[in-house]
Amino acid sequence: TEKETDPINSIQERTTTFTDAIHFLFGSPLLADGPAWKHYELGDRRHYLVPCPECQTRQALEFRGQVWAIDRATNELALLGKPGDFRLCWDQQARLDERTWDFEAVAKSAHYSCICCGAKIRDTDKREMNLAGGWVPTCRAQVAGYRSRRINSLYPLWGATTFGQIATKFLSSHHTA
Repeated sequence: TEKETDPINSIQERTTTFTDAIHFLFGSPLLADGPAWKHYELGDRRHYLVPCPECQTRQALEFRGQVWAIDRATNELALLGKPGDFRLCWDQQARLDERTWDFEAVAKSAHYSCICCGAKIRDTDKREMNLAGGWVPTCRAQVAGYRSRRINSLYPLWGATTFGQIATKFLSSHHTA
């Protein structure tokens, strides 16, 4: 039977004669064994760390869970926080009942909570944070020189990416009948 080749491998094979070839692979990894995630794991798994406007701790922005950050005590890259902790937060008084939220109140109160000092980081802080940020590798690449990067929708300054919009989208998809 005929078998289709992997398009990523085909691109890489076709550019081997170019000494300055650079490959950019984009994707939204949904599965741990999917091609986007496999290629991410081959690299040095860089995260974009931005400084907290209050304490200056450089940290990756994550919706929930542990966060890559520069530990202020050791000045070393470390995973901080607890796996279940929400970093994107909103006023819990916006909850009307078990499955209903006041989305306007959620959107107005949504903020990012610094992993180190707990400061409320607002959308208005993102521009300066992004400008002062940088890519930091979190491990040694499995393939020498292979850089892989991961970034989510908490960073952008445009479109439907305000903390309030992300929080209301999350709540409307997870907490409605």
